[in-house]
Amino acid sequence: MSFFFIINPNSGKKKEKKFIENFIREESQKRKLSVEITYTREKGHASSLAFEARAKGFTCIVAVGGDGTIRETASSLVGKIDSTLGIIPLGSGNGLARNLSLPLDWKKAVEVVFNGNEREIDVGLCNGDIFLCSCGFGIDALIAQKFNSGKHARGILPYFVSGIKSFIEFNPKMIRIKQDQGESLQYFPLMAAVMNGRQFGGGAIVNPNGMIDDGFLELVIVPKMNFWQALYKIRHIFNGKIIEKKLASLISIKNTEIIIEKNSVYHLDGEDFISTDGLLKISVMHRKLRVIC
Repeated sequence: MSFFFIINPNSGKKKEKKFIENFIREESQKRKLSVEITYTREKGHASSLAFEARAKGFTCIVAVGGDGTIRETASSLVGKIDSTLGIIPLGSGNGLARNLSLPLDWKKAVEVVFNGNEREIDVGLCNGDIFLCSCGFGIDALIAQKFNSGKHARGILPYFVSGIKSFIEFNPKMIRIKQDQGESLQYFPLMAAVMNGRQFGGGAIVNPNGMIDDGFLELVIVPKMNFWQALYKIRHIFNGKIIEKKLASLISIKNTEIIIEKNSVYHLDGEDFISTDGLLKISVMHRKLRVIC
């Protein structure tokens, strides 16, 4: 197997990148493996680099960065049976790594890339764009937008700060979920997300029984609550008891349309977008991405 590493220089600690590159080269030389390492230059670059790597004949393309870098890299590998995604998580949330129980320590993650097993996982689609863990359009989308637009250190603490700011200004808006029978469900949720797997980045387990390879997605709805209620109950989001404590409702889906307010923000694996027409077409591709874990 040949390995092509795509490193996002803006993920994690900047001083680590050369250490990571040197470690990859040392470990690959020990194993006499074919390796190439390159760096992204801008948003969206990882996708084109992954496409080029496949054209060069590399069989394992490794994303070294946060969930955004991993999603971009994976977008060029979905449905390609001759290509495998490797993951070295360096982001603030590391959602896919957590869902796959990968080590968050980069040295251990490199070892998994070189020694791990292949697995096929599901991929979510929203308006033609992929997501690997979550597509959110409640307060989670506003938090992602605030976090991504702010100038701050990376890590979980800024997420919490963005969350508090978002809670203060968030006003739940109606969403409608179209069902196969032509009927629709309406909600005014605090949080609303379509999940592939168990959790968001950062360890928030909002879909505790979710599986990332079962051919289904789950729509998770958390109803509106005040700040003190949310502060008291937030622990259940991180201890996996969000359903047990009846803080959320779940709807299992494969294909659906979700209508949100026009020009509203939504996110795919923590990357924020604006829906100008308010229509989110959601579907799942069953086991269409090969990963090493």
